[in-house]
Amino acid sequence: MTRSARTLRLWLALACLFLAASGFAWKPPSPPEPATCGSLEACVTEMRAFVAAKDPREVKHWDAAKVLVARVLTFDGAQARLVALLADPDRRMADLASTGLVEGPAVDPRFLPQLVAGLDRNLYNLPIALGTIHTDEAARHLVRYYMASNAHSGGSAAVGVGRAGERAVPFIVEATRNARCCDHADADRLVGLVDEMGETAAGAAPGLVVIAQDPSSSDVLAADAIEVLAGLARHANAMAPQLVALREQRPAIADAIDFALVEIGAPSGEIFSRRLRDNPDQREWLLREIARAGAVARAVGPDLVPLLADADPEIRLLAATAIGSIGYTQGADALVPLLDDPRDVKLNWAAADALGRLRATQAIPPLERIAATHWYPDIRALAQRAIAAIRTGAPMDSDTGWAGGYDALGFDDRCGDSDVRVAEPGRRDKLRSGRDDAALKKLGYVATIVGYGAAEGTEPVDGVIHVTEQNMVRNEEHVAEVPRVALRVDGGWLVGGDRGEWGGELLFISDDGVKQAIYDDNIQGLGRIGDRIVAAGGIAHMTLNDGTLLDVRRGSDGRWQAIAWRGLPGAPWDLLRVDADTSLVRTQSGDVLVDADGTMRLAPCLKKKVAQ
Repeated sequence: MTRSARTLRLWLALACLFLAASGFAWKPPSPPEPATCGSLEACVTEMRAFVAAKDPREVKHWDAAKVLVARVLTFDGAQARLVALLADPDRRMADLASTGLVEGPAVDPRFLPQLVAGLDRNLYNLPIALGTIHTDEAARHLVRYYMASNAHSGGSAAVGVGRAGERAVPFIVEATRNARCCDHADADRLVGLVDEMGETAAGAAPGLVVIAQDPSSSDVLAADAIEVLAGLARHANAMAPQLVALREQRPAIADAIDFALVEIGAPSGEIFSRRLRDNPDQREWLLREIARAGAVARAVGPDLVPLLADADPEIRLLAATAIGSIGYTQGADALVPLLDDPRDVKLNWAAADALGRLRATQAIPPLERIAATHWYPDIRALAQRAIAAIRTGAPMDSDTGWAGGYDALGFDDRCGDSDVRVAEPGRRDKLRSGRDDAALKKLGYVATIVGYGAAEGTEPVDGVIHVTEQNMVRNEEHVAEVPRVALRVDGGWLVGGDRGEWGGELLFISDDGVKQAIYDDNIQGLGRIGDRIVAAGGIAHMTLNDGTLLDVRRGSDGRWQAIAWRGLPGAPWDLLRVDADTSLVRTQSGDVLVDADGTMRLAPCLKKKVAQ
């Protein structure tokens, strides 16, 4: 996501919060006044007055423009008059005419030459209007325009091609064969196009395979064709046998073929095993794809079991989920110990879910124990469902997909307030936002926000600046940051910053001002639990609900380091001292008491949270 998109999302969220807090009821804008012109030429005159004052490309004027052209379309001869206006010297007038053609009936094929000529003016809605001419020639011009204008999916050019439907398919194959070498930009845009078209573009699959099979095609062109094929996703599933054979014939594009087999839903366990071995930086993506592939990827199972002991908590979690999703029953015994692994409550959830999916009868006794004794209620409930699934063969009803499953832990049973008395350190030992703002300001530092976007000077297409691999640049913004929390340690302060989806950090600031970066993510709390210094970090944003307790200590070289110690059921917003050996961690998924040995339990509720 670009920085500008993140900024827009944050401002929208803040606006919603403000409106909700203030009790303000949003009212939609008043509809535009109806057009009252009494004849076709009177409406054309009104159109000229409209574009003299307003740009029909601007979103705020779209509704009014549609009302006006709707009136135009009530008169005989309106379509021919709008077509003539495509050549009007006033670009805004031509744009408004193209909007009228989109709002009206399908364009008469006899006007094809005028619409094709209008494409050279890059009129905003004209490709959509051209897409209503259901001829092969119109489809050919639409694909040509999509490629020549460097358009991207989501814009009017792509919508026009989508309206052309199957008629555009041969020209998409032709455009792939004629893709420019060698930065894959054309292929990337064609991937977006066929992905947007979905099943309508499925007919391109055989032609794309032919390009890749052609001995005269360069390796670059063959890889581009396979990349476009991958964009068809499961609509190209029937091409799997040809791709497997092609892999032997053209080993130079084996990686592109493997990727395509994954995307079209026809991977083998061997492919996933190879990619896990050769692409360690892609493990998270691959594990998600393995889970999505299901039983066809079962042969990768032996390579998943070792990942259950990986140092990365996310890899452990995804591996457990994948084992259950592919039905690798031989992995059940390795999952059982994870049911009460104290390191991560979400891993407990994933293990119980996977064992239920595997119908692992040997897991019933440990699942019964977890159903009776686990400290977190969602895990107890899931263990009961897993037992029922094993005994009855009924499908598991838990959601392991995006925005479901372990990311929704505890959303239905959080406390409004916990019945726990805290005893936070004084200001000499700990500083907290809201209580010690002046002292925290003195520990301020410069933080770097990294984003990625299109290079300066990139021209918009279809009114949008598209970010691609070819124009993407790294942007850094340096901002003055006041820490959210600080903890006094020997020789200085540990400080934590939290900027939500813009990130955060954990730093050590020595008494003489020297700074050491320790951890690169949001930090919401700092404290001591027994002899351990602990930082609470994570993020709650849209579907994200992640939280971790970090063990913060000096290494043998004297530098500070932070290591994942305990996974939380949700994102934290505070860490509070209860006594020397216990702290209260307030999270999105319940308030958790954490002891010095890492034992966790839900804090008792003073009162239940009232449903909003």
